[in-house]
Amino acid sequence: MFIPGRRIRSTIYISRVRLAENMVQTLELVPAPPLQDYIRCYNLRQFDTKGEEMRKAIPAVPGMFLSFWLSAAPVHLVTGDKITPVNVRERQLLGMQSGYIGHLAFSGRYQLLGIEFKGGGFHRIFGLPAREITDELLEGDAVLGSRMGQLQEQFQAAGSYQELKELADSFFLDALFKNQTAGDLRIDKVLHHISDAKAPIDIEWLAEQANMSLRSFEQKFTEQVGLTPKLYSRILRFNHALALKIAMPEKKWTTIAHTCGYYDQMHFIKDFKTFAGSTPNIFLRQLPAPKEEIVVRS
Repeated sequence: MFIPGRRIRSTIYISRVRLAENMVQTLELVPAPPLQDYIRCYNLRQFDTKGEEMRKAIPAVPGMFLSFWLSAAPVHLVTGDKITPVNVRERQLLGMQSGYIGHLAFSGRYQLLGIEFKGGGFHRIFGLPAREITDELLEGDAVLGSRMGQLQEQFQAAGSYQELKELADSFFLDALFKNQTAGDLRIDKVLHHISDAKAPIDIEWLAEQANMSLRSFEQKFTEQVGLTPKLYSRILRFNHALALKIAMPEKKWTTIAHTCGYYDQMHFIKDFKTFAGSTPNIFLRQLPAPKEEIVVRS
């Protein structure tokens, strides 16, 4: 059984996972080395809401997500007063999000495999313009083709975590090798600079590192990543701040804002409202992050 904190053998069957009460059990599978610059991880999430409603906010995010619903009760996307059913028979592709779009509402038992792409990773693997998917929630099959359904069937038939990982690696490696010429490697270099930075980086300096004119750099970056370099950097920092608060709820927002390189508290709150739709305290009070136990396997 999948018990947090214990070593997991690759022969453990997915269908035998034990679900903790009101807890999201997450297994993060690290992709094959050639994919690690483009895919952060494969997330296998399993949970049972035990008759209650669980909410998952969707604020601005600096990456794309491809979802495979392996088994699922109904799911709804709530945006303001609008409630839209999510078709769990489809593979959803969530593009880069430049702002808060609402939250997902769950009630029942779920098993979900999510592919979490790094900035620019989706474009480098599939050769498709990321900017056309920004701020969209699309049917993955319509974008990536009918192989998505076949891949899901293989995932559902997998007998172990290792087999599931091997299936994902095989699919994405094949796509990567078919699109080796996609994208500009200089953008990959700049993305590393942005990810490693502790404070905002001057965009003109980034263009110099990429050996491009400012205009050409911004165009190529937006094409490959889906956002302008400045907006991507801001959203990355916002997500870092939110993740710190969720991981260490005892830390004050002022401390987190300073740690993440915000000039002052008002600057931080302004960004938070832009990317999460409300102030930090209201956001987490209305949409608290679900309890999650994570195990990572390479």
